[in-house]
Amino acid sequence: MRSVNAGWDYLVRRGADHHGRRVRKALAHVRRAPVPLVGSLDLAAAGRAARVEVQPGQDVRMERPAALSPADWRAFRHRDVSTLPPQFVLDVPDALVLGRNGWVAVEDGGARRVVSDLWQEVGLETGDMVQPGLLATRPDERLPGTTVSLLLPWMPNYYHWTLQSVPRFDMVAGVLDPASVDQWLVPPQSSPFVREWLDLLGIPQDRRVEVEPSGRVLSLERLVVASVPARNRYVPPHVLDSVRARLDLRRRDDLPRRIFLDRPATDKRRLLNRDRVLTAVRSGGFEVVEAGALSVADQAALFASADVVAGVLGAGLTNLVYCYPGTTVVEILPRNLMFPAYYKLCAAAGLDHRLVTGREPRLIGPLRFPDTEADVLVDVATLEQTLQDVLT
Repeated sequence: MRSVNAGWDYLVRRGADHHGRRVRKALAHVRRAPVPLVGSLDLAAAGRAARVEVQPGQDVRMERPAALSPADWRAFRHRDVSTLPPQFVLDVPDALVLGRNGWVAVEDGGARRVVSDLWQEVGLETGDMVQPGLLATRPDERLPGTTVSLLLPWMPNYYHWTLQSVPRFDMVAGVLDPASVDQWLVPPQSSPFVREWLDLLGIPQDRRVEVEPSGRVLSLERLVVASVPARNRYVPPHVLDSVRARLDLRRRDDLPRRIFLDRPATDKRRLLNRDRVLTAVRSGGFEVVEAGALSVADQAALFASADVVAGVLGAGLTNLVYCYPGTTVVEILPRNLMFPAYYKLCAAAGLDHRLVTGREPRLIGPLRFPDTEADVLVDVATLEQTLQDVLT
């Protein structure tokens, strides 16, 4: 049985390991040669690619949730941004795709340069994430005709696939007939939600090229690729529209109106007092569900029919994208993972978001970092009061 990912002993070990890795990574980054980069605008200006802007940039702002202390608010705003850049589609002849993360590169005077602004996360820039060895790797395969890439970092992951990859299909379809595409680069279809979404998008099975090995390099006669939306978890309206458009979101009377997302078979963000939490939510009329056991269509129907959704921070909350405006969301956060992804999604979708934070020990000040392994000791009294406020 795994040890508990909470408490001072855990925090000391985890904090030392995290900050030690940060120091080693920084030293390695200083020693290594920088990854050569090129912007999409520069490629277009040089006649090396065609660039079509499909969504304008916009200013964004996150309001402070009342439930957060000043210290938690500072952690909650980790890597926050104030603007979303324009979204675009890039059409590049004789391009390269590097690895399963889908980095796009071009040959420039005998050297490779990676396109820097398709991936737009702040704090996780392209030049820092590309494996330098990929720049010297010979292509494994040459794909003729037109190729569209739906790859991006952290594939396959339910959140990133749903809110950052799926919408790119419609971005590309706005400038190119999908029927004219010879092959689509996709993550491994071993994840059922990837296969289901590719079917929903109408991408033929014989045109899907799975890219699994991290060191694989593909040479493409023509690559069409969209920038990655939802920068730093801000979800623009066109993402909501793309994801919702292909699913039946009618409210069904045979599905529960109050649902609690359980995490019984996981090794992180576990509920340390799960039995007490389940007792509390069931007494409030909630049906306990495990979203990962359902198909995408069934998850969409479930969330579209809900009036109240509660659960711990995790990929299952991605399904909030299917909720009707006005739905109430009660999100439980570990104190060591103040993460605003679903708060921002609720703001975009017009949902009423409430926070309940854990009461486990946390690191303070500059030692604090987003700990994705952290478990949570739920403040059951606060959860019960929050649910009572919501239900009345």
